[in-house]
Amino acid sequence: MKFKYTGIGKLLRQLVVSFKKLLHLRDSTHEIALGFAVGVFIGILPTFGFGALFLAGLAVIIRFNIFAGIVGTLVNNPIFVPFWLASSYKVGEIITKTGIDIKEKSIIENIFGFGLSYFIGNIILAILVGFISYFIIYIIVEIYRESRKKLKNNSKT
Repeated sequence: MKFKYTGIGKLLRQLVVSFKKLLHLRDSTHEIALGFAVGVFIGILPTFGFGALFLAGLAVIIRFNIFAGIVGTLVNNPIFVPFWLASSYKVGEIITKTGIDIKEKSIIENIFGFGLSYFIGNIILAILVGFISYFIIYIIVEIYRESRKKLKNNSKT
């Protein structure tokens, strides 16, 4: 009997499978890590459905692995969206020193304050997480490739 993944289990399974495929790409470690980082950056930004177009356009301008970019965009999934929304607003609120005060301001002023805080925080968070993810993926791919090389060398002897 084969186990069928549903809901969150299915999503997590797809993430794991995609990540394993990422490790087997033949491009340079830099191209894979850069693709993933750009994907993370775009995945966190509110691209309103145009993320794939942005990713394809950037892949032409900056040479990176497009599949790695697609895998990177998976950081923006139903599990993490609430985290990205709240984190973006909080970072932006700290930077802009604006908060929502329902008692003193009108709804329009609150929306502007929230939007500005969210937008600034989102850009900062996307850059920061994208930058960090580059190094994490670079190290993971290098370790994986070295371990494969050692296994291959050990099997020959």
